[in-house]
Amino acid sequence: MAKNLDTIRHSLAHVLAAAVYQMFPEAKFGIGPTIENGFYYDFDLPRTLIPEDLEIIETKMREIIEKDIKFEGKEVKIIEAKKFFEEAKQPYKVELIEELEKEGKREISIYKTGDFVDLCSGPHVESTNQLKANG
Repeated sequence: MAKNLDTIRHSLAHVLAAAVYQMFPEAKFGIGPTIENGFYYDFDLPRTLIPEDLEIIETKMREIIEKDIKFEGKEVKIIEAKKFFEEAKQPYKVELIEELEKEGKREISIYKTGDFVDLCSGPHVESTNQLKANG
């Protein structure tokens, strides 16, 4: 059950990031791991969040979950990933890719959730539909 719970939490972190991306397309994304009691995602936003933003983000997350969006993963060459995230103006992702490159990685995995693309090794649930009963 713990592994399944981690997969659900990690998938929800991607849904959170996708919701924030809808609200702040210029946001810079860090990492979004699971932790002992949930998950988090590091964001560099154009302004400080206010309490009303949290309600909007939660609503956007629910909308994403309702759309039954697939978590689409694929392996890409490190140079392709670096170019993609440079063009997307995601400097923190570029830094992570450069670290992986120094470690000798030649390919890395990325996941797409709707319009949001993330550098990630997974795993995720198959689609956001599987998050309904758990959210």
